[in-house]
Amino acid sequence: MKKWLITLIGFTGMLLGLNSSLFAQNQNETNKKNTISLEAGGAGGYYSLNYSRLFYSKDKTTIHARLGFSMMPVTLYNDEKPVTIIPVGVIGYYGSNHHFLKLGITTTFFWGYEYLNPGDEDYEKGCTQCPNYVRKFHFTIFPEVGYEFRFLNHFRSGISFSPLVFDNGFTYTSWGSINLGYRF
Repeated sequence: MKKWLITLIGFTGMLLGLNSSLFAQNQNETNKKNTISLEAGGAGGYYSLNYSRLFYSKDKTTIHARLGFSMMPVTLYNDEKPVTIIPVGVIGYYGSNHHFLKLGITTTFFWGYEYLNPGDEDYEKGCTQCPNYVRKFHFTIFPEVGYEFRFLNHFRSGISFSPLVFDNGFTYTSWGSINLGYRF
């Protein structure tokens, strides 16, 4: 009986301690300056692993710098080539407790591929050994507006509308993302 009572008291104390540490809102949100997140869609293409760092905080507003990494296969003439994608951006959050409006802009840098067409400089050189495509540096711009929910004191999840603006002809494509991250 004594062991059972000690176990019950210990278990109850542990639950109360766990409850206060997991569910209590941290009074100082700025002590969590780093975030690692996994994003589906968004600035990294189909997915990206991102790191962001808080560099400004005042009242209900915070601003973060973001750096990400993604790889995406591109198929050209039945030949699959990897493309490394690096998203770099600035994201601002406005809100309190668990709910935040997200506004930002991210530029994605990558070495992509372009097909050679008649009229292209390399095509006109008469290169018979050249591939039918060349590597070319590209960037895209992702303005972003979204919603973020922060929970269990360290975790966050969100959804965003982030249209793509491509550098070749500045074409526009609707795009979005969902993400899950850990703040520390």
